[in-house]
Amino acid sequence: MGQQKIIHLRIYKAKAGFAGIAKSETGKVLNENQLVKMKTNTLEWDNWLKHLLSDGIIKIDCVGYFLKMNEDDSGFIYEDVDEAMRNEIDNALHKKVDVKLTSEQKRIQELEKKIDALMSNGKAKKPVKEVEKPVKIPVKDIESNGLDEAKAEYKKVFGKKAHHSWSIEKIKEKIENK
Repeated sequence: MGQQKIIHLRIYKAKAGFAGIAKSETGKVLNENQLVKMKTNTLEWDNWLKHLLSDGIIKIDCVGYFLKMNEDDSGFIYEDVDEAMRNEIDNALHKKVDVKLTSEQKRIQELEKKIDALMSNGKAKKPVKEVEKPVKIPVKDIESNGLDEAKAEYKKVFGKKAHHSWSIEKIKEKIENK
């Protein structure tokens, strides 16, 4: 382990429903952020770097190595963070996790690649669904069984059309009861 220095970092956590840094129209950062002060090159430092992603941290700004307080206690005096430390933090934040896929996940991944290859080959073709067209029977061919005649008789007697859901018997009953 090298020299232990106290580093000040500004960390940004992921905002719900948004993967990156969210900013308002005025440019103000909307993500939860805080100043972290930690001693480098310690076991605590190594463990913190290992668990950056699981803590929901999406960005880290290196403020600097702490040297001392200002004379009037209004702030801190910093030393610039060296490139090696910036790289160590960046690598921890952007590390690729090598996860072994199950056989089912591998199969799904292969199928997704095949789908993407098919979809990117020219325009995506939508599957055509064949629908049988209903056969229309001309109105003249439908047997009325006297319903049309009963409705015509009802119109003569009452001067208005019979209800569309009435049967022949109901229409005849209404005519007889008049």
